[in-house]
Amino acid sequence: MRPTSTRRPSGWASTVRTSADATSCARARRSCPASAASTPTSRPIWRWWSSGEVTGLGLLRRDGATQKMPPFWVVGMVGVPVEIDPETGVVAVDQLVTVADVGFAINPRAVEGQDLGAATQGLGSALREELVYDGAQLANANVVDYRVPRVSDLPRKIDLVIAERRDGVGPYGAKGAGEGTLTPIGGAVAAAVARAVGRWPDRLPLTPERVWRLMSSD
Repeated sequence: MRPTSTRRPSGWASTVRTSADATSCARARRSCPASAASTPTSRPIWRWWSSGEVTGLGLLRRDGATQKMPPFWVVGMVGVPVEIDPETGVVAVDQLVTVADVGFAINPRAVEGQDLGAATQGLGSALREELVYDGAQLANANVVDYRVPRVSDLPRKIDLVIAERRDGVGPYGAKGAGEGTLTPIGGAVAAAVARAVGRWPDRLPLTPERVWRLMSSD
């Protein structure tokens, strides 16, 4: 089974407006001329997807009750196709696509590392990580029984997309990065599994036993 979920519907695309001159002078840590900041050019950041659905949308504004909120927030989205073993219920994420709206990536490699690390952490909580108690006693208080992601668990294909709109409150319009790709992982994996087995799960993590029972239930 290879469903694809939480991808943008067919016909959707996004464009980020940036200035090549402004980007180059900002990364060189020098003042940008006014002409550089006011001459944006467009470049596409989205490929076209053939199927899938958006499971959640959010909008954050500094207005009203949020006027005094701290100037740090993160925005991101995730898409995953999965493979499920019908005999065991084991879920494997075949591909990971993350999009991070960071305003401006002062250090793009660091941003990509933050996004991949956060997404990997999210995959752990979506598929494996769970505290198990025997009465009042924690029964899996070690990294053997409490299964965290390993390098071998990473998807075979990883696409990290950075959206730079220069609309943040940080230097050069930068915003926070990292946690934005962690938050949607659980919903993305759950949506993909639901499309594969025809039933929505009601809890995470989606361990092999839970997925097998989901497939076996009437």
